[in-house]
Amino acid sequence: NNSAADYTIEFYFDQAALDAGTALPRLYTNVVPNSQTILVMVTNNATGCTITKPLQLLVEKAAIANAVTRVFDECDKEGANDGKITWDLTQVQSEVLGGQSPVDYVLSYYTSEQDANDGVNAIAVPTAYVNDTPGKQTIWVRVTNSTTVSGCPAFTSFDLNVELLPEPKIQGGTICVDKITNEVLRTYEIITGLDVADHSFIWKKGGVVISGETGSSLVVDEPGTYSVIATSTTT
Repeated sequence: NNSAADYTIEFYFDQAALDAGTALPRLYTNVVPNSQTILVMVTNNATGCTITKPLQLLVEKAAIANAVTRVFDECDKEGANDGKITWDLTQVQSEVLGGQSPVDYVLSYYTSEQDANDGVNAIAVPTAYVNDTPGKQTIWVRVTNSTTVSGCPAFTSFDLNVELLPEPKIQGGTICVDKITNEVLRTYEIITGLDVADHSFIWKKGGVVISGETGSSLVVDEPGTYSVIATSTTT
């Protein structure tokens, strides 16, 4: 809370340099590897009174967060067709770490970049995480060097993508047949309710594929048990 204009700050290599009045430049490269302690002297410009304190400079090995190339793209075959499923986020660990030891380098996972930067609100159980954003969600990874004072973290991210399943809703019905001539008087159309522009269809009767039937609906003139497999062509 003091005004910078009222004080002068200088840095010195050691006590001998301070006694000699040989200050360090403002842009200084440490000459002692990894850890070096210098002196900082603050002078009250009005009174000339000074105070000197040690200042530790640490140069620590930064963590590396390699980019994730693994693709997380799944169909929603878990529970409700709501775009949410369970993921094991730790599957990216070896790729993110590369050659770094998992003993010294710790991974934590976050749902926002800000939380990852701040190191708060990490995902509690990354081996069984259910995405809270349906469809597509970005996960942020923080890699920390646990052998350092500062942690020297690095960051990367990857996406989770959940594709909804097509939901054909077919119903059975009645075919009318002349009981004497066996002539079909009325056929029955089974409708999936899905758009043929976005889906492909395989129709079956009694578990056997009906050749040539690939539309979103099927007109039947024989009794039997019919089924359909609908596959999205846009995902």
